[in-house]
Amino acid sequence: MILKYFKFRLSAKAISSSVIMPEDAVPIAFGDGRVASRFSECFSEYWVEHFYGWEKCKNSNQAGFDNICKTSSGDLLVSVRCLTLNGISFQQSSYLGSGRSNSLDTLKKSLDDIHIVVVIDVTGFPWIRMLPIKRDDLLCLLNEGKLPKSRMSQNCFYKVVVDRFYPDIQWTCVEDILTYNIDDGSGISRY
Repeated sequence: MILKYFKFRLSAKAISSSVIMPEDAVPIAFGDGRVASRFSECFSEYWVEHFYGWEKCKNSNQAGFDNICKTSSGDLLVSVRCLTLNGISFQQSSYLGSGRSNSLDTLKKSLDDIHIVVVIDVTGFPWIRMLPIKRDDLLCLLNEGKLPKSRMSQNCFYKVVVDRFYPDIQWTCVEDILTYNIDDGSGISRY
């Protein structure tokens, strides 16, 4: 499967005029993980559809996945997750939050239900990075005890996941999209 890694910049000026706030307040607001994750959650499914061509689900409450990559071999279910300064969780949201419980079993179930996780990194706002991760790579880390049941820090994500499975990635602007070939033997080629 060939996956692409995107980096693009949002305009603080355009955001400030559309949400009616001072331009210099936009990076501060979107630097807060609570704001950034809500913002990216609203738009990221559209970004994935735009950049990858993977259809956004009609029902935003679809269990465990946000987009569908249609292939000749069948549908690949795509989950979109936000990486903030507070880190990232690969659990389904139904297992996270007040009054909910999560475990390594629920993490495994969350991963078993999808094929690809697209990580939306908002830690460098206004720069946004999109990194698709194969489920099998995350399951490998889970089996090795290196994928936490709740939240993985930003540094840990890049060190444990990216450096291990995708060491040659060079982030480029959307105008110069980098294509990175991951040969998983599936014969599925999107690009």
